[in-house]
Amino acid sequence: MAEVLADVQARRWSAAEPALRAALARTPQAPVLHFLLGESLAGLGRRTEALAELEQAVALRPDRPRFWHSLARVEADLGQCERALVALDRALALAAEPVYQYDSATCLVTLGKLQPAAARLDLALAAAPRHLAALLLRGTIARDLGDPQAARSFADRALALAPLSPAAHTARGMALLDLEQPASAIDDFRAALAEAPARYEAGYGLAQALRALDRKDEAAAELARIQELSGQRERVEELTAALQLAPESTAQRVELAQLLLASGEASEALRQLEAVAARASADAALQALLARARDKQARWEP
Repeated sequence: MAEVLADVQARRWSAAEPALRAALARTPQAPVLHFLLGESLAGLGRRTEALAELEQAVALRPDRPRFWHSLARVEADLGQCERALVALDRALALAAEPVYQYDSATCLVTLGKLQPAAARLDLALAAAPRHLAALLLRGTIARDLGDPQAARSFADRALALAPLSPAAHTARGMALLDLEQPASAIDDFRAALAEAPARYEAGYGLAQALRALDRKDEAAAELARIQELSGQRERVEELTAALQLAPESTAQRVELAQLLLASGEASEALRQLEAVAARASADAALQALLARARDKQARWEP
């Protein structure tokens, strides 16, 4: 069992799966085995199978908040946000962890419930004020609710933690645009694009800021550049949908990770690559891409 736990902790999910299935054949009512198998299958991108195992885990041990949280994450990845919120509420009733608050907020945002999402994020940030993703999402909600000054404040806090973050620079740039400070916004958009040249939102914001300053030729050039990026955004959506149907497609998952990395989404790119590495860890090109993604994550999300 110690070896299996080591495989799961090291994200060697392909190695862990057969051992976990063998253990479950001997002790089918062991909740931790269902949980570990669910985690491994989710790591491999096989979310429908993971869902069944995690449902077994919470049925056997409904007092384990981590089991509920893992179930919620898989449900959210499958687009089942209402169900994910139920599972997250069960987790929060057992342990008020900031990550549970944050994940519930992301589901609420998906469902268009911005005020409740903001309340959850405020709770998460009260307990974990350095939670970068929570700061960024809270700023996005503030802007969507018509409070650009608050949006800027959250972006400032995010940049204090991660001064090279493309997401944080983009967020502050957008807030500055709303505050009618396009010259300052340009600096943030250019900083974001220096790190992630394919970040569409930063390019679009830069074009808007240039246009606001009557720098029409530069704005037109940036708009032309980001038009080429719109196809990449569509491709990300296509690949995400395709992987729901064929989660073991290595080529599609690697392509998705490369597109995400180019747009400044290091953590999500890394998650995709780790799912591939669990099946093809000896691939030298994959290991190089993994190293690059980890370097970017450390740089953008320290």
